[in-house]
Amino acid sequence: MHEHQFKQGWSIIDADFNCISVPCEKFFGIAFERVDFYGAHLEMAEFVNCRFTDVFFTKALAHRMRITNCTFHHCSFFRADMVGVQITRSRFENCNFEGVTLCDGQFEDVHFIQCPTQGSAISDNEERNVVWR
Repeated sequence: MHEHQFKQGWSIIDADFNCISVPCEKFFGIAFERVDFYGAHLEMAEFVNCRFTDVFFTKALAHRMRITNCTFHHCSFFRADMVGVQITRSRFENCNFEGVTLCDGQFEDVHFIQCPTQGSAISDNEERNVVWR
């Protein structure tokens, strides 16, 4: 583990993680609410069984990040750089993907519900059972 040790079962509320650098960090069973990851470096980080509500990933660098069995409600990925991301069994509702780069990823059993994508570069992703509506 790195200097940041996030424990399973934690609820992290009203936290400011602007520009935090946690490459390869593993997050299991954590609830994030009103957390700001603006400009965070999340390369190869892994989120499993996490819940995100009103979380900002604005301008985050998230290359090869892995997301499994997570839910996202009212989150913003505005201008995030998410190349090579793997997302499995996850749901995004009312999340902002405007201006995001979401390329070369792998998505399986993922739902994007009412998630605007204007100005985004979303391409070359491998998608199985993915819903955009």
